[in-house]
Amino acid sequence: MIEWLKSLFRTADPPGQLPRWNGPASPAAIAAAEVKLGVTLPEELRALYLRHDGVHERNAANLKYRLMPLKEAVRTHRDIPNGALLEKYSMRCFFSGEDCAGVYCGEPFTGYLFFLHHDSMYLGDESPLFSSIESFDGRCRELEEREAIRMAFSEGVLSEEEARANLLARRGELLFPDEGPGAAAGMPVDFPAVRATVKSTVAYEECRRRLDSGDFESVDEFRMLAYSAVRMVPPDRIS
Repeated sequence: MIEWLKSLFRTADPPGQLPRWNGPASPAAIAAAEVKLGVTLPEELRALYLRHDGVHERNAANLKYRLMPLKEAVRTHRDIPNGALLEKYSMRCFFSGEDCAGVYCGEPFTGYLFFLHHDSMYLGDESPLFSSIESFDGRCRELEEREAIRMAFSEGVLSEEEARANLLARRGELLFPDEGPGAAAGMPVDFPAVRATVKSTVAYEECRRRLDSGDFESVDEFRMLAYSAVRMVPPDRIS
């Protein structure tokens, strides 16, 4: 798992513009942050902080999303609204970019990622969108590739057929298959998934249980569970 961390979130930075990662966070610093955040970091996130204690904003050239240093993550958590839902599901923000990207630190979505304060299709949703930090990294790269292809199409460098072929080669699907490649915008996500996993199926079943039994405490929680169930439904259960 550590190998992919070596080039996290960016592979094609111009010379001299690579993001400057902080040194590793100590186990003691991680433990102190966990106390202040009120959660235990999932193993993938812990491994990332043990390698690098994030990237300061001034050093984050060209990063779509940067891992916040632990102290910044603690400050950010204190400033985020909608605390009841975040607390109940142990949702904490660790990545800063166009929006905050967070990690579920508790069941039933431990290790999955969500967006907070997103200004497009995920607004007010907070349901799982990525199955892991590694997958989130890959999706950020995919978004950059899609943007480059769309730009080439809009500038006439690629024909519509060539642009579609390039988009399909990178993911095997178009976000908006009935529209031209110039409209294929938006952050690619993991859910709904082509294949269910044991973990995603268990999470789906728990969402359904809470919805069916009325085991939710607010409209925000109901909405999050409903979106989660729709996104995580196993493909073989879709009629």
